[in-house]
Amino acid sequence: MDLDNLWTYLRTFGDSRWHEYPDFLATGIPRLLDLFDELSTKATFFIVGRDLESAALRPLFEELARRGHEIGNHSYDHSLDYAARDQATLDDDLERSEDLIRAL
Repeated sequence: MDLDNLWTYLRTFGDSRWHEYPDFLATGIPRLLDLFDELSTKATFFIVGRDLESAALRPLFEELARRGHEIGNHSYDHSLDYAARDQATLDDDLERSEDLIRAL
């Protein structure tokens, strides 16, 4: 599951409200947890690192892990210009997110 939050979509479409980091994962994740429990299925959830820093969302991510789902690295900032970035910048972005996943 690719957990792109609302702010990532707004940024993709050039909507300046993305700077407010609006969220819809708080609604979606509980529904996904219930669905996967009902299906007795585990999944990998790719989470953007910036969302892993959210105190409001952290309990939901902890619940994903507690129920046996894998947490995958979906970059730290979900930037739109990864192809133009140098390798060191990419490595830093992914490592920052990876550190947050390990802490979870």
